[in-house]
Amino acid sequence: MRLEDVGAMVSVKAMKDLSNYLSTKKVPFSVAVIPRYVDAPGAYNGGKRQEVHLSQATNLRTALTYARGKGGEMVMHGFTHQYGKMKNPHTGVSGDDYEFWDIVNNKPVAEDSASRVQGRLNQAWSTCARTA
Repeated sequence: MRLEDVGAMVSVKAMKDLSNYLSTKKVPFSVAVIPRYVDAPGAYNGGKRQEVHLSQATNLRTALTYARGKGGEMVMHGFTHQYGKMKNPHTGVSGDDYEFWDIVNNKPVAEDSASRVQGRLNQAWSTCARTA
């Protein structure tokens, strides 16, 4: 089973509860991690932009450490899992929207290229490696 869109705002209690349950039932699971949380329009932060890097995301790091201890595997789920300041299509916040596809217009994002995608994945990998 995959626990989807897990980022800086994760509830440690919820992650512990899920990890305990899945481990007890012997269900293999992975956690799809978003290394950098971005709320560009401030949708969940009173209209003020918010960005939380993995190194600052104490709840996320605690939750991931716990899940790993219960047998969870980590999967990188993009870098920010959102696209710039655009609502794509929901809020423009990590985990709510798309990072590599303009879903509103059903086409690749304007800057789409193999090098852009590789660059973002490299940033995500570096962020995870530095914080591991």
